[in-house]
Amino acid sequence: MALPLVQGETLAEVYDRIEDARRLWLETAYAHGDEIPLPPADESFSGRRLLRLPRALHRRLAREARRQDVSLNQYIVALLAEGSVRGDLVRLAEEVERLRAELDLAHRPEEDRLSRPPAPGPRRASL
Repeated sequence: MALPLVQGETLAEVYDRIEDARRLWLETAYAHGDEIPLPPADESFSGRRLLRLPRALHRRLAREARRQDVSLNQYIVALLAEGSVRGDLVRLAEEVERLRAELDLAHRPEEDRLSRPPAPGPRRASL
């Protein structure tokens, strides 16, 4: 399960909503008996990583870092963090939507569920 996309008027509001999403994820995973992985031990990572880039990408990243008045390292770390969080949030949003659909189906009257045709499955080729 991943975390949903969150928005807020302020950075503090965004952090609060991220924390709410994290808590909801943990509660939902626990309620469904899903495995909740432990975070990796910090001592196993030095925080250093050699990264080889194509020259054109290196140049583009360095120019943007200068434009933002930050070091190239800070800029790359910010991009990686943003992408990592965004991926988690997208996956959680998809999981929330899947769970909502399950709940909607479960709370429909039985005759309504039985009267609707099943969702189309994968098509099979006929010979």
